[in-house]
Amino acid sequence: MSIKVWLCDLTYTQQVISSEVMPAAVGEIATYCESHISPPPATRLFKYPEKLIGAFRTEQPHVIGFSNYVWNAQLSYEFAKVIKAKFPRTTVVMGGPNFPLSKEHQESFLRARPAIDFFIEKEGELPFCNLIRRLMELEFDIERVKKEKLGGVRAIAADGMFCAGSVMERINDLSEIPSPYLSGKLDEFFDGKLMPIIQTTRGCPFTCTYCVEG
Repeated sequence: MSIKVWLCDLTYTQQVISSEVMPAAVGEIATYCESHISPPPATRLFKYPEKLIGAFRTEQPHVIGFSNYVWNAQLSYEFAKVIKAKFPRTTVVMGGPNFPLSKEHQESFLRARPAIDFFIEKEGELPFCNLIRRLMELEFDIERVKKEKLGGVRAIAADGMFCAGSVMERINDLSEIPSPYLSGKLDEFFDGKLMPIIQTTRGCPFTCTYCVEG
């Protein structure tokens, strides 16, 4: 049986759609996982909070991942808190650039956000894929996986230990990541409200606090 992995790039929608781009980044993580894990997980993408709420009324994923940008950090974490409280067996993962650089501050960040089981640092495809594979192999024993300190993964174990693996090497050739557009993963987001976005390069040697790509 395929495990269910839901990936969320949430946006506020009360007055306007505050982040008007399609969830291409989490789409790339989904297609990468599906092409590198056997049997491939059943992935779903979410942009609108209302659709995510509706989906939880009928089913729950084994793993749910949230993007963490400055514009949706609080929204993502509020969902993470509710989900972890109601469905404690669902593994909560977060990743994105709104994360400290030093291990000391990373530890503080996670201690202040206990609903997060794992945080993926920097580029997400490979470490997230490795995390999903290891969770499957260990039958979702979250604490055992935390103690393994997988590359690119940060976590706080039940005994209070900060578990931090080494930083993963970046993917140099983006063609290694199957296109979420060609796979049909993003078809539902051509709804006349969101704009498609294509990534042609990634990574930056600088850490400018005012730049979302830093």
